[in-house]
This record gives sequence, C-alpha cells and structure tokens, in this order.
Amino acid sequence: MKTLLTILSLITVSCTSFKQVKSIPVKTFQIRTTAYAGKYEKDHIKYGNKTAIGTPLKKDKSIASDWSRIPLGTKLKIDGITYQVDDFGSALIKRPLEEPPTIDIYKTSRKLMNKWGVKYFSDVEIIEWGSFEESAKLLKDRLHYSHCRLMYQRILQQKL
Repeated sequence: MKTLLTILSLITVSCTSFKQVKSIPVKTFQIRTTAYAGKYEKDHIKYGNKTAIGTPLKKDKSIASDWSRIPLGTKLKIDGITYQVDDFGSALIKRPLEEPPTIDIYKTSRKLMNKWGVKYFSDVEIIEWGSFEESAKLLKDRLHYSHCRLMYQRILQQKL
C-alpha cells in the first residue's frame, strides 16, 4: 500500500497548482496517530483550547498534522470516525518524510491522551483534500517559528 508521501510525490511531479492536488482521488493510505491534549501540553499552553486557525478544539474531531503533507481542511476517516485537520504540531514536522505521516488527535485530558498512545492505521481514507494554498497563507505570518517555516518551504517546493 502506498504511503501518503509516495502519493504526494507523484502528485507533485504531475501538478502545477495547489488546487489540482486536492482533486486527486486517493482511496486509502497508512498513517501513524498520536494524541494531544491542548492546554495540558507545554507548547500549546498559550493557545489554550484553540486550534492554529483560532477555532475551538473539538474532542475526537480536531487533528493536527504537518500541513506540507496533509493540508489544513483535509477530512480523513479513521476507524469509522471523520476528523478534520485544523491544527499543526511542531513534533509532527520533525517526522522523517520517508515514513508514514503522523497526525495528532485532540483529546480533552492528559489521561485520554496517554490512553491513546501511538496507533497505526493502514486504511485511512481521504474524504476531502484540504488546501495547501490556505495552509501556506496561514503559515506565512508565522515564519518566525522554525516548524512553520519548514512547512511553508515544503509547500512552496511542491508548487514548483
């Protein structure tokens, strides 16, 4: 089964705009999942229960990703539950590109976050692609953060 990285690599070669990327039909791919608990984590304390786009985090619906791999607004179905990318996390950007992408699923407590642990799914379905263009627009004002700068640079490289 192809990983999202392989699929995105193929898409990148054949596409000249971000809008084309989200229209590519992808059935399933492999993903690594972890969980986060928003206000309970050191790098999220100042944001409280808000996503990177300023909306409230939604229990078992909000997910964070590396927006250069899985862009803002992408809807995924994992184990029968639909999630939407509305956040990002600095640790997610550090994952090697040759490995399946990791997403963080929002949980309301540290206990639920720890209970989730790390899980792998091989049949994650993309319901709807988000927008690399919108991801880049939001990241552009946050380039003073190294993880935002890296995501932004990767998105621009995909556009070429």
